[in-house]
Order: sequence, then structure tokens, then C-alpha cells
Amino acid sequence: MLITEKNILNLDWRFYISRNVQMWHDSLYIIYGTKGCKKYDLPSLIHTRIHRNSVNTDFYCLHEGKYNRDKSAEKLEKMLQNPKYIIFLKKEFKKDCTKLIKISKSTLSIYNSLKKFFEFYGLCAPMLEITSLASKILTNRAINLLKNYKEKDAILAFYSSPKQLSPVQKLDKELDKLPPNLKNIEAVVERLWKKYQWIPVNFVGEPWSKEDFIGKIKNHKKTEKKNFSKPKEKITPELKQILHLLSEIAFLNEYRKAAFSQACFNIRPILNKIALTNNLNGWKDLNSLSHDEILDLLKTGNTYQTQLIKKSGKLRAIYVTTGTDKYSFLSDKLINKFENKFGLRADGLKQAEGTPANKGKITGMAKVISGPEEFHKFKTGDILIAQMTSVDFLPIMKMAGAFVTNEGGMACHAAIVARELNIPCIIGTKIATKIFKDGDLVEVDTEKGIVRKIK
Repeated sequence: MLITEKNILNLDWRFYISRNVQMWHDSLYIIYGTKGCKKYDLPSLIHTRIHRNSVNTDFYCLHEGKYNRDKSAEKLEKMLQNPKYIIFLKKEFKKDCTKLIKISKSTLSIYNSLKKFFEFYGLCAPMLEITSLASKILTNRAINLLKNYKEKDAILAFYSSPKQLSPVQKLDKELDKLPPNLKNIEAVVERLWKKYQWIPVNFVGEPWSKEDFIGKIKNHKKTEKKNFSKPKEKITPELKQILHLLSEIAFLNEYRKAAFSQACFNIRPILNKIALTNNLNGWKDLNSLSHDEILDLLKTGNTYQTQLIKKSGKLRAIYVTTGTDKYSFLSDKLINKFENKFGLRADGLKQAEGTPANKGKITGMAKVISGPEEFHKFKTGDILIAQMTSVDFLPIMKMAGAFVTNEGGMACHAAIVARELNIPCIIGTKIATKIFKDGDLVEVDTEKGIVRKIK
């Protein structure tokens, strides 16, 4: 299928997720994603991705045709029914994540070296789609199988919790073991900083500073996690298998996230050097460029990139032209038309519906949080409303009365943390951040899966 500016508005596009990623991440997925998907015996997708302020990205996929997301979901759902497939996923994720981190550490500000990193990063990029899509597939199946169980919340929490610890859980365990009156705090800070500073990077975030670790040590309180006792109600082998798969996908999602966080963190000094050498402000400027544009910058210098970076402060859209290995950019005029036709609308709505990830009913003040720069406005008992959460959200998640997200399935970060801390949570609302604003009094009702504005 050949997609051009002339026919792109005539196709049936569907918004499906928002993420904070670099433009070069998207261009690499498009170029190498087909090959990466084949490795997992999955079809590739055709995307249009609209970027705001360099990193805020809305993803659209085709609703019909050979490269639509439903076909990919159908194939993945079939593959997940084979117990050997999850073993295969775990093996390949571990192998490729290890290699991605290794390559990122050895990359130099030399054309061929950076190109090698980009190529392997692109081959690994489909991991993001696999864990996201698998989580939603398994969530839908689990909800259907759980609806007639009286202990459905306890069953979900007990059987779907990941058995392995995430990096932030490992950090928490280390903090738990520290003595109350730590004498040599500088040495401990240095050790923890070197080991864990990359955790909140997650593509475009800032790493933790040494000052952050001083605060973590001084203010740390042992997290009171819910102990999941085995439910008395017997479950079917089918349901048990689905919840086991959810547990495995939740782990793979965190494992993959950790690898990409480390890779993006490791590559930053190289990108920073390239940017500064070409009279740019630093690595953040390069988030606005495709990988080809960055390689051009390294090879021929800053001939057109500054203008693209200035433009990306508004909107920039990249789309697959063939479904294989080519991409193009939409004109500004077409971006606006595309969003007007296919973007999500929340005009006049006062409630959002989603999937309950942990039970509870609570009323509180809504706070719409896009990232750490807005954490200062969050108070204890507020209702956290976000596109999605990640490890850097943990400080305010521990203060929250409830979590509400646009994205995610039962294996997503918000769902896992909600069950660990026993906090009401509704995920996958798609438009909660568009409906509610700071200061709205909202009710979160997980029995109905509804978040509504009271006043």
C-alpha cells in the first residue's frame, strides 16, 4: 500500500495511544520495524505519528487493510495461546535488551558507530508494541472470564502480579535495608546513583541526580504493600493461564522499559556532543529530528536541522509510506486536517469509562499530570489523572487517592502499582486527560469503571 499526502485523509485512521518518545525513535521503528516484527512472527503496522513539543506523540494506525492493528492483535492473540511463545518472547527480549544496552555503551560520535546503534535500536523497537498490545489483549480476555467470580479483584491481584522485581522495586528493597542513622551517606548515594540513576529516563525523561538519592534516603519509608492471599474461589485452567500470561507480560514490559531507559541514557552524551558541536543547545534538540537527520548532522553539519527543531516546537507528523521501510512527513496544513478528522474528542463530556485495575470508590480533587515538572501541584488524596504512569510518578502515586489513565492494560505500570498499594485505579479511558482539569471534584467508581465530574 502506497500512502501519500493526496490519499492519507481518505483512509480510515484510528487513534490508539499517546507516548513521550523522540522523533528518531519513530523513524527507526518505521525503517526497521517490519524486520523486527517478522522476528516475532507478527505483521508490521502502518502508523501516522504526530509530535508536539518534540516528544509528546499521538499514534494513529489504520483501521482497515493489510497493515491494520486489529490484524496484528489477532495474530498476537493466536501466538499467545501457544505456551512456547511466551518462553520465546522472554528469551529474545533478554538477548536483545542485553545487546541494546551493550551497543549503547560502546557507541561513539562517529557516523558508522551511531548508525549501528540506530539500526539495532530500530530492530528492538517492536518490543514496545508487543507488550502494549499483549497487555490489552490479555486484559480483555481476563475481564470476560472474571465477570462471574465473586472474588474477581482478589483473583486478579493474586495470579497476575509479576513474580520478578522491577528495578524500582529493587531500589526500594535496598533503601529498606539501610540503617536509620546512616553515617556514610555520601558513599551510599554514590553507589545507588551509579546503579539506578537511569530508571526514570524512559526515552525522554531526566535521570535522577545525586540530590534525588539524598532525598530518597532521608525521606524513605517502607512501602506498605498489600499481601495477596490465595483466593478461596477456584478458577478455571483457562483463566489461570491468562492471568499467568498477564504476569509474564507485565514483567517483560518493565524489563523492556528498563533496557530502553538505559540505552537512551547511555547514548545521551554522544547526542549531546553532536548537538553542541553544531551550535545546538544539547541532546534534547535532537529529539525533534529523525535518525537520518541526526546522521546528516554528524556527516555534513547543521545545514537544515535548526529550522526543523524550531518548527517542532509546534507540530510535526511522520507517516509510513509503504508499510515496509520508508517514511515521509506531513505538511502543517495536513496535520491540522488529520487531527480534526481523526483525533479524539471530549467536547461536553463529564465522565470517562475505562477498565478497573484495582477496586475502590473515592471522591477527590483531580490533578492532570503530564510529567515530573508538574508534581509540585499534587497533594495527598488528589486523584492522579495522566496519559500513563511510569516509575518517576511513584512519589505522587503513593500520595494519590486514585489513579486514572488514558492508556494501559492490566499489565501496565499504573495497574501494577495500584494493586501493590491497594489504591483504586481505572485504566484505558482514552480521554480522561481531555475531559478533566485541575481542581475538578471527581468520583472514581471502579465497580462501574467510571470517572465522573461532580463539580
